[in-house]
Formats: sequence, structure tokens, C-alpha cells
Amino acid sequence: MQNTVEITLISNSTAGNKPKKFTAQTVEITHEPDIVLRGVDGKESRGHQPSTIRWFGGTTRDLQEPRITDVRIVDCRGAVLIDGRLNTTFRVIREVDGWVIFDVLKPE
Repeated sequence: MQNTVEITLISNSTAGNKPKKFTAQTVEITHEPDIVLRGVDGKESRGHQPSTIRWFGGTTRDLQEPRITDVRIVDCRGAVLIDGRLNTTFRVIREVDGWVIFDVLKPE
């Protein structure tokens, strides 16, 4: 489902880069459920899965300069949909036909 949102891209560094905000953006967000496994000792281990974002009109450059580390996405009512770390190890950020796809991990 597509949502109209505000996207804030944050460079979490000592360089003093200000967050980049993009208003009235269209995104599709896919959440994957956590992986929960029970060990032989009876304790559960939880593995967080990244959320996949399709940002229509976004570019790979938006997510790379300056070195973006965190992403916050808020819907038009002010509800936070995504607030976490940009994940480049799960999938490479890529552009396809006018949109960019990337992954975000929720905080622990």
C-alpha cells in the first residue's frame, strides 16, 4: 500500500550534517516479521528483519550523500512508520524506474 509521508535522512556523525527532509513523498513499506527460535536450553533468540522501503521519486544519491545512517518516515497524521538504521548489508540500495529501494532495521 502506498503512503504519502515525510522522509528524514540522518547522517549520524560528528561532521554536523543537518538531516535532510523530504515532504509529500510516496512510499511503499513492507515489514518482515522477526525470526524467533528457541534453543535447546529453552531460551528464545530473536532476529530482527529489515523493513523494505520503495521510495517513488527518491534516488540512490539521496541515501548516500552525506553518509546517511538513519531513516525516519512519518505519515501525514504524524505517526512514525519507520525509525531506524539504514541497512546496506542485507540489500544494496538501488534505483529502478523512478523509485529507489532500500532496507531499514528497527532499533533493538
